[in-house]
Amino acid sequence: QANGDLFGFLEFNSRVRTFLRAGRGKAHFDACRNALFSLEAGRMSPDYAELFSFVRTRLRRRALLVVLTSLDDSVLAEQFLRGVELIQRQHLVTVHMLRPPGARALFSGAPPAALAEVYRDLEGHECWRRLEETGRALRRHGVHFAQMERERLSADLVSQYMALKGQQRL
Repeated sequence: QANGDLFGFLEFNSRVRTFLRAGRGKAHFDACRNALFSLEAGRMSPDYAELFSFVRTRLRRRALLVVLTSLDDSVLAEQFLRGVELIQRQHLVTVHMLRPPGARALFSGAPPAALAEVYRDLEGHECWRRLEETGRALRRHGVHFAQMERERLSADLVSQYMALKGQQRL
């Protein structure tokens, strides 16, 4: 808003639930903020095909789409990849997710002290490996993928937006 940019809001799960077309101004900012604050977590699987079909038919001008989701499930990641193909040539898509607890490369932390920690580290490594694969596949589609820490999510999102804007990729 401070830069005079247009911004909108879209909430989805198994269907698009809220859509506020891009705009600017205090009233539009308040509407987007209120929509964001009214979000409630749920246990539904996202329908990425529905999301990207909606975006393709409703957004005609090039837009930056910041998708906050979790792609640590390989089936959902594959559905996301198939769906994003519908829009990735027209829009700039970035995907951000919270880094899953324990997801890290094997041998990158303290050595395990007990057998249970070995299994925990192996599970974390497998999650890390799947997310690295997903990130590579997304980059091949021209989609930026970032895992973020909960404490830095807002600051990292703003930093990335400013970097994209500075690169004039929008």
